[in-house]
Amino acid sequence: MSGDRPFISFRWVLLSLLLFVAAEIVIGLGLGELVAGRYMSIGTSFWIRGSTQLLAFFLGGIVVGVISPGVRILEPALAAFSAVLLTVVTALFVPYAFARMGGSRLATAGFIAFGLALAGAWIGERLSGGLKD
Repeated sequence: MSGDRPFISFRWVLLSLLLFVAAEIVIGLGLGELVAGRYMSIGTSFWIRGSTQLLAFFLGGIVVGVISPGVRILEPALAAFSAVLLTVVTALFVPYAFARMGGSRLATAGFIAFGLALAGAWIGERLSGGLKD
């Protein structure tokens, strides 16, 4: 690593976070067209919504790995963890039960998001040639 390049690019953390939001919207629009107006249980709806977010972390990580200059693997992972944290912080202002999410559940969700984005970024870097064997 060169001395003039920071270890973590907070610009790419922010860009990754914005990319996750965009990816979730695009995926959600596609799934919305698929399931709109059809009956489904609340459990199935919850599963689809949660899967959309998880898929956005993974695919967003791939995109960041492909388009970012240099090797950017930790940035999407940190952004994914931050997205979970921001969701909980935002939930403090709404009257929903998940606002009372405990620390262990927050950590578990954050590390799952971190791992998915990390794996996606690693794949993206491999695809773009940023990481060699």
